[in-house]
Amino acid sequence: MTAPSIELHNVGKRFAKMTDRTVGGRVGLHRRTTREEFWALRGVDLTVQPGECIGIVGRNGSGKSTLLSMLAAVSAPSEGRVVVRGRVAPLLSVGVGFHPELTGRENVFINGAVLGMSRDEVSRRFDEIVEFAGVEAFLDTPVKFYSSGMFVRLGFAIAVNATPDVLLVDEVLAVGDLAFQVKCFDRMRELQRGGTTVVVVTHNLQAMEVLCDRGVVIDTGALRFDGGVHAAVGRYHQLLSDDPTTGVERAPTTSRVLALEVLNPDGTPATSVTSGSEVVVRVEMVHEAIGAEPALQLSIADDSTDIYTETKPWSSLGLTGATHAVVTARLAVPLTTGTYSVRATLAPHGAVVAEEDTLPPTFFRVTLDHPVNGVVDLGARASATFV
Repeated sequence: MTAPSIELHNVGKRFAKMTDRTVGGRVGLHRRTTREEFWALRGVDLTVQPGECIGIVGRNGSGKSTLLSMLAAVSAPSEGRVVVRGRVAPLLSVGVGFHPELTGRENVFINGAVLGMSRDEVSRRFDEIVEFAGVEAFLDTPVKFYSSGMFVRLGFAIAVNATPDVLLVDEVLAVGDLAFQVKCFDRMRELQRGGTTVVVVTHNLQAMEVLCDRGVVIDTGALRFDGGVHAAVGRYHQLLSDDPTTGVERAPTTSRVLALEVLNPDGTPATSVTSGSEVVVRVEMVHEAIGAEPALQLSIADDSTDIYTETKPWSSLGLTGATHAVVTARLAVPLTTGTYSVRATLAPHGAVVAEEDTLPPTFFRVTLDHPVNGVVDLGARASATFV
């Protein structure tokens, strides 16, 4: 039986919190520093098998990044035991592991060595790393002049070409552009099929639902949920709605989209499709029959242009009253090569939907076998006759 890639047994991480306060006495006011213990994580048990991809979500300060730093052996647990088997490739923050004064070329070899690659191994994969990162024109430029996006592209390219046993990703991919994010997701799936364990910390719940097999919710330093990824997203939304720290009682959201997927006609995720083919947009939503009738709005956009928007009133979908429903829509995509986003909202006509009450967009890539300017391939077929 294959041993788990990751095992955490009753893991806790304690920090010292220093607090300054002013106190009075016979000799006047003076400052006193007190030391308190703060547990960023405590009592965490977690097992991850080879080839599994898990997503970790939680509010800021919940302990997600602390957990990832222990998996990467950047910090040690204060109690319990952490076991990670095999070569680990951590992507914990932008630019970590790069020397700012050295060029991109030099940093490829240094970072590869840090990840356990030999110089010969880096040399063999050098062209693939550079091509994936797309930094050919800046390869001999010191990385201190790189943008955050260039840092991410180069760091991710090195990490995935190290063929790690465990890949740790902490939100850094949010810095890259949409096309690169889709490219990264495709490569992570490829690694996963080869047996690599992938652990992703993210606030992009839609990306997590598409990429991950399993979801883990952490809140106030404790593991609150470990199970199916869709159920994990639901549990996380519940924690957000129950959050007492805002000081504001939020009005109940009576109409909302629970899940959004873009699928191929056979039901598999449509991360990359051929122009002219069909995709199926699947929207799970709920309406509690309070207030005005809602309408479902679907929209498709690229980086700069709204390409398509259609609004369907609740009753036109054959739905009445309070309902928990799934709507599927088949769409042709005669689009040109590029990365496109799909959004879905459910609200009364003309209502403004708060950002926290909307799902993040989901993305898919379209490829076209011939060059066309613009966003739509109108299928022109030219012919000529002699006159």
